[in-house]
Amino acid sequence: FTDFNNSLGAIYIVRDPRNVVTSFAHHYGLSIEQSTNIMIDEKKWLSKTDITYKTFLGSWNINYNSWKQLGEKVLFVKYEDLVNKKKTILIKIFKFIQNLGMQNLKLDMNKLNKVIKSTEFKTMQNLEKNQDFREGIIDQKTKKRKIFFKYGPQNNWRESLDKTNREKLEKSFKKEMKELEYL
Repeated sequence: FTDFNNSLGAIYIVRDPRNVVTSFAHHYGLSIEQSTNIMIDEKKWLSKTDITYKTFLGSWNINYNSWKQLGEKVLFVKYEDLVNKKKTILIKIFKFIQNLGMQNLKLDMNKLNKVIKSTEFKTMQNLEKNQDFREGIIDQKTKKRKIFFKYGPQNNWRESLDKTNREKLEKSFKKEMKELEYL
């Protein structure tokens, strides 16, 4: 979908699939087992609804590997690093953007610190609570918008993922999880 005639590059944020599965389950109102099966399905499409188009999803590893094919035009950032080393990762992102041809941009540490402060998970939760946030989908049972910023950094697969689904994800994505040092 990315066209370098229209884009200088991309930043891909990757997350441990054992944590993605719980967020995915919550977002779509699915069980962990259903979410696991969707995440490992290489031919998975998301169905068309009143508000979304039919979209190819593929598996977690197909998605990740498809971006790797774009080479140095893509910066890969682990979600966990973005949470734990915010300033370091944001400076890395800034330098990546400069190297794509935006050399005139100057890093303003005051703005960088404001970005970090304004995007803390609790701040995002409060914004979602107090403003309309359309990423949260409508729960079919309650007809209310589901919380989008629910787990964030507190999402810990060690506490919420059963052995069967954990092993299924680890077996399916072993190569990529080792590459990313998740295993």
